[in-house]
This record gives sequence, structure tokens and C-alpha cells, in this order.
Amino acid sequence: MKRFFIAMSMAAGLAFALPAQDAPIKLFANDTTTGKEVTSFPITKGADDTVYDAGSKRLYTAADGAVDVYEQTDPDHYKSIGKVPTGAMARTALLVPSLKRYFVGVPAKGTTAAEVLVFEVH
Repeated sequence: MKRFFIAMSMAAGLAFALPAQDAPIKLFANDTTTGKEVTSFPITKGADDTVYDAGSKRLYTAADGAVDVYEQTDPDHYKSIGKVPTGAMARTALLVPSLKRYFVGVPAKGTTAAEVLVFEVH
């Protein structure tokens, strides 16, 4: 299965990759030194953006209609701490750790205007 990397955390020594196909919809964590797969976990279809916050040890993945949030419990394990609804095709996001904010862009659709959602992160 081909994969492409979408986020890297040198502090954690991990790179996160999505499969280059629609199924299975999983995010893979790989050790940056060995390239070995550490773990994988399910995410919402249509993910375009993943970011790892080393300070909180949380991983945010913006996808079609939701942001999947995982917390790193130890170097090889993550647990889901929530799935936050966003909007259709809301795949572009930005984490600003210094502001403790996660911004998600929701494109216009039909008569609904585009918007930027702002989430407080811990």
C-alpha cells in the first residue's frame, strides 16, 4: 500500500502518513529513525491535514466534516479523545500552540458562506 506523509514531529520522533487511497481510512505513525510503523488508528475519510502538538501530545486531523483528536499516551500508543464536527469539505486547518487555538476553514457551499471555525485546545 502506498502512503504519503502529512505531518512530522521531530520532538516525538514520529512521522504520520495516510494511505494513498480511500480505504482503509487510517493514520499511520512511523518512527522517523527506523521507518518502522509504530501504530495506526482510524480517522474520518477525506483527511487533508494532520498536525501533532508536542506540548499537549495531541494529534489533530482535519477531514470531511470532522476533526479527529488523538492523545499520545506513551511513545507507541494513542487514544481517541474526540471527533469534533466541522462542516462539509472542511479539510484545511492550522494549529497555533501559542494561542491554544486550532483554526479550521469551511468552504462555501450553496447559500452557506465560507467560515473559519476557531477551537480552543488544551
